[in-house]
Amino acid sequence: MSKIFRLAIVDDHPLVRRGIAETLDDEPDFEIVAQGVSADEAVAIARDHKPDLIFLDVNMPGGGVNAAARIREGSPTIALAIFSFRQDLAIVRACLAAGANGYIVKGIQGAELIALTRQLLAGETWLEPELVRRLEIEQAVPEPTPPG
Repeated sequence: MSKIFRLAIVDDHPLVRRGIAETLDDEPDFEIVAQGVSADEAVAIARDHKPDLIFLDVNMPGGGVNAAARIREGSPTIALAIFSFRQDLAIVRACLAAGANGYIVKGIQGAELIALTRQLLAGETWLEPELVRRLEIEQAVPEPTPPG
C-alpha cells in the first residue's frame, strides 16, 4: 500500500480552490483533507488536520505570507506552496523568508501542478523558472556605490 499524501487548499476564490482540488484529487495518492479562505483558517487547518502540504493564496484575507510564517512556526514539517498571480520579486522573497517551499504562479497546467506537488512532497523547493532567473539576475547586479 502506498502512502496517501494529505493536502489542504486555502484560497478565498472558490473557483481556484475547486480547480486545484479537482486536479489533485484525481491522483490516487493525494487526498484533499481541508479547504479554507483565510490565514486564520490556514493555521487552524495546519493544527487540526496536519496535512503534508498546504497551498496558500498570497492575497487571501490575513495574507499568505502571514499564514506561512504562522504555520511554519507551529508546524515546521508541513510543506507550504504559495499560489499567486503576482510575480513581484519582493513578494516572492517574503514568501520564501516566511518558510514557503514553493511559489506557484496561477495559470499553471494540471500536469505541471501534479509534478511540482510531488516535488514539494519529496522535500524539494519549487519556483517558477522565470522567477528563479529574475532572482539570479537581481543577485548578480552589484549595489550602487554611494557618491563621495
